Amino acid sequence: MNDPDYYKILGIPSSAGDQELRAAYRRLARECHPDALHNLSSAEQVSAAEKMQLLISAWATLSNSQRRLEYDRKFGLESSCARRRILIRSVHAAASRNDVEETYRVAHELLLHFPEDDKGCNVYAESSCALGRKLLIQGGYASAEFRFRRAMDVARDDDIKLRAKSDLKLLKCRLREHAREARKNHFLRKVREILSMITGGRLKLP
Repeated sequence: MNDPDYYKILGIPSSAGDQELRAAYRRLARECHPDALHNLSSAEQVSAAEKMQLLISAWATLSNSQRRLEYDRKFGLESSCARRRILIRSVHAAASRNDVEETYRVAHELLLHFPEDDKGCNVYAESSCALGRKLLIQGGYASAEFRFRRAMDVARDDDIKLRAKSDLKLLKCRLREHAREARKNHFLRKVREILSMITGGRLKLP
């Protein structure tokens, strides 16, 4: 008898993260729960019970990192899953060192390899916001705006989207302040030039 395809049973890709795995299991488990089967025939209830057993087996295997690794290796899936886990660990390691650029680089690689992975998208969005904030402090307004907007587009988590939106608002405030300061400096420069012309350079503004 062939081993069941747990990823197919749960309707998720082999690269799925913990959050996606948990959501799929809970959704399908509710559908097969005995409380939802009162109106089904006996044969349908038996079929649903069998499906529930498969779901429980899938969850028990894939929710345990060691069991999942062994299962993936058995079906030749270890390269994709291992790559994802290594990239996520590398992101966390770079973040723990406060290496914003390296965190973003690895998170971007994670997104390129697993564009449909919820966790990967959220990790990338958070790293993009962090890099955007650093660029904002350095005065790289255009690059910072790109990072914030990209984070809003990619993030799957609403809280991350809101933080990116807040960062974008802060950027716009900084741009207005920068514009006001530029106008003020331009005005003072013109005043100095006029005074210099009138006084022959004898009177200078501080």
